[in-house]
Amino acid sequence: MIFGPLPKHLPSIHIDNVLVPYVQKGKYLGAFARSTDADIFLATYLAQARKSRCAGAQLGSVSDCMGGLPLNHIFLLYKARVDPLLTFACEITPDICPPSLAHLEKVQRQILRCRLSLPKSSSLAPLFSETGIWPINFRRLSLCLRYLIFLCRLAPEQLAAAAYDDSCMLFQSRMPCWLSDVYAVTELLVPSLLPFVRGEVELESQDIQAFVEHAVSLHLTDTIQSSAKLGLVRSLRWRAVNGALGPPRDLFVPSLQPYLLIPLWRTVLVNNRTGKKWSVQW
Repeated sequence: MIFGPLPKHLPSIHIDNVLVPYVQKGKYLGAFARSTDADIFLATYLAQARKSRCAGAQLGSVSDCMGGLPLNHIFLLYKARVDPLLTFACEITPDICPPSLAHLEKVQRQILRCRLSLPKSSSLAPLFSETGIWPINFRRLSLCLRYLIFLCRLAPEQLAAAAYDDSCMLFQSRMPCWLSDVYAVTELLVPSLLPFVRGEVELESQDIQAFVEHAVSLHLTDTIQSSAKLGLVRSLRWRAVNGALGPPRDLFVPSLQPYLLIPLWRTVLVNNRTGKKWSVQW
């Protein structure tokens, strides 16, 4: 595959006297790549969005068949079955192209809104601040940066280490490369981690997690504090173990809130005259 402008004369590549044909699409480490798209990994985003949507529908079917599951169980299933599909190939495909990432963001929002019985027009920030689920762009960046730690610690003779060294040289020469994409996404979402991406400081995986979680919290806090629709969320207060009523939250760290653990009861009502059924939930 050739990426970018084609040369005037395509060279012929032979391996063991066998001509290697040029192709427009293929797989790289399990991810679909297409040289004719502006985002070469667009096909991967579309495929994973489709698979995630199916997994979300299956999650809803399981919950309905069991008469409704507690939200903490639903989110546990989400992390086990949906999250791996949404984060697939995030290590090799930094989300440098917002239109491609939007396909995954849309699916994540649809699944969370459906499980919370919220309309399409509901605010986005509470989907994450009240459930403990991270927005998919932050989640994918966190895993990508943890993969960067793995690359930094590889033995020099490893092929992945050699590829990383090449990316570092391209990055230092201000050329487009994998590391420059990681840098651009990190600058947008978690600027405090830029020294780590540049190789100026060393961090552990738990440090990466803490930095990204803090960035998620600041993003959600700014959104909720500035929204005219979320006054109730801003004013929620919780009682401590001793019964004292605490102040409203000033920082919205993503976590499953206590009120979402209240069990929901569902019953089916039947109209004796028409036989029509409908469900009531409270």
